[in-house]
Amino acid sequence: MKNLKIFLLVIFCIANLFGQNWNNIINTGISTNQAVGANVLANQSGINVLYTTSGTGQIYYVLMSSSGTIIKQVQIDSEVYVSLLVGDNDNLFGVYVKNGSLKVVRSTNLFTSWTDISPSGASNVPVTLPPSDRFQQSGIESGSYQMFDAAYKDGRLHLAWTETVSGLSEAYYNEYFNQNWLPIKEEITSDYIGEKGGRPRIAILPTQLIFSYNWLNNGDLGTIRTRYRGIGGPVWSSSVTSFTGNSAGEKISSDNTYIHLFYYQWLQPGGNIPLYHKKILIGNSNWGTATLLANNIDDWNGVKCSKTVNGIFQMSYITFQYSTPGSANLIHRSFSNNTWSAPYTVSNTFGYSEFFGFSTASNDLYFNWFNHPSNVSDLYYRQYDAIPLAPQNLTVTRSSTGHPLLNWTKNNEADIQYYQIYKWSTYDAGWVPYATSLTNS
Repeated sequence: MKNLKIFLLVIFCIANLFGQNWNNIINTGISTNQAVGANVLANQSGINVLYTTSGTGQIYYVLMSSSGTIIKQVQIDSEVYVSLLVGDNDNLFGVYVKNGSLKVVRSTNLFTSWTDISPSGASNVPVTLPPSDRFQQSGIESGSYQMFDAAYKDGRLHLAWTETVSGLSEAYYNEYFNQNWLPIKEEITSDYIGEKGGRPRIAILPTQLIFSYNWLNNGDLGTIRTRYRGIGGPVWSSSVTSFTGNSAGEKISSDNTYIHLFYYQWLQPGGNIPLYHKKILIGNSNWGTATLLANNIDDWNGVKCSKTVNGIFQMSYITFQYSTPGSANLIHRSFSNNTWSAPYTVSNTFGYSEFFGFSTASNDLYFNWFNHPSNVSDLYYRQYDAIPLAPQNLTVTRSSTGHPLLNWTKNNEADIQYYQIYKWSTYDAGWVPYATSLTNS
């Protein structure tokens, strides 16, 4: 009787490139009338893009491969304003404004069809569109371009928005969980009598949420305040002033150690809009000294953030110089060991009214942006291609036919093409290809 000896098999995940570098810029071939928004979310299915156009306000979902090839494109709605895209490998949520109300659509079937799950009562949401020649003008604040935010994790969709109530702005919050909106529409700006405020932003922490919002003391400008809330329960902290000047826009995010607050300070008509950063440890309320990151930011796009598996906090924004045509650059920076990296120019192929999306998956970075040099917006794409991660949770058992059966957890990497399995060969005195798997077994 022969003994079956199983040697440990080696699995390699084959990505587009094994190197760790910036891939070339790709024109995806998508052209549309002037685009007024772009969102990106990378997951196991590929690169998910949500964008809107001016005029009839059409909103489209696009699924791309990691090489920039268009797999599918679906029109979701029309007569809408700016949008957001959040989700994970199985759920995608599109959030936008239509007829003054906040709309939410959800897709779970490989993102082909979308179901309306909009909350009731999220109305009177003020929005405006950015001027198409904003890079030829100076001192334009963000106004009410994006008066809502959304975040998704662990089956919970968190939604915050601004409403105009008796001529004043108020910020509200609601949560979608177990296919239902929780019944209470909570006011974020409610711990001060008579407090107003809008433009809320959300960051998900390990056990809490944190919101930033703007008091809008001077039209569309004002003081920034922040406030914690428990996840799954209406336990709110008192609000804390984070910045006392005139902010034209904000972003709040977290790397699970620090909370990062970005704001775009409006100084004076005709002046630049600098980008500043503050941070605190999670649970704290004493915001420290601000750090200047850029001298002039496009506050209509603002800052977009994420964290990679290696624990590095990633962010991106657009800087520009007023000229004809405008000179604009898409910038990436990372935060590690309490230090910001130098700015890296992802692209300078911009025209007049470009918008960009940014996402991470595993340790890869994904960017999409619209270039609008004339009357058409062209969608471009670029990836920072990191070394593939090793498959997780590998187990080896005996199959029903007596062969080795391997199972592992598929990594959340949009550019994995297949897994190559190798075995040790005594005859060849080395590792030789044994099998190729498109799945995780």
